[in-house]
Amino acid sequence: MADNKAKKSIFKRWWFWVIIGIIVISVAMGGDDEEVAENGQEDVTENEETANEEEAELPEETEGEPDPVEQEPAETENTPVEEPAEEEQQDNFTNVVAGLDQAEVEQAIRDNAQSDWADDYEMQEYQINEQTEAYNNLTNFTIDTEIKEILLNNAHSNWGDDFTMVEYEYEEQLNAYEEVQNLNVDSAEKERILNNAKSNWGHDYQMVLYEYENQVTSMENLQ
Repeated sequence: MADNKAKKSIFKRWWFWVIIGIIVISVAMGGDDEEVAENGQEDVTENEETANEEEAELPEETEGEPDPVEQEPAETENTPVEEPAEEEQQDNFTNVVAGLDQAEVEQAIRDNAQSDWADDYEMQEYQINEQTEAYNNLTNFTIDTEIKEILLNNAHSNWGDDFTMVEYEYEEQLNAYEEVQNLNVDSAEKERILNNAKSNWGHDYQMVLYEYENQVTSMENLQ
């Protein structure tokens, strides 16, 4: 009975159409792959040709010659030129005592004390201490004016190694000089008296002051 049944047409078999579908899909996909491969090959070829053309267009570089580099001009700073400072002219005044040899001064002070007081060692020590202190004071005096230099030179010339008297005369003369500068000379007659005193005593300002004051007092008493 089964043998007598008519066989179904192949077009009515389901598996036939499945196979047909698979074949169609495979053919379609294969065509796309070939097209993509061909397009990729064409792109690679075009890129190689473009690169070769660009290399051909590049100028040949000369060996050993570096590319010229544009150098920007250096900025010039306007630095002000410093003018040399004007040297201040200052008179140099000398401290005559500070210029003495210290070892010689100390020996002279000791010799004078021994000569003045012989066997009186207490007075020798006292005199040495007084003279040494006066000497140290004198060496530290600032001699910054001509009149100070003159007064110290005069005192040292008058008293030599007796430094207590050098110090005393210098300070007294300097004080007298300052008093003379501050005198109230308010008339022609007082000015004449002062000039006479200076002419008579020079840089002995103690005597200048003494004479001026006595002359002015006598003048006023006679009026």
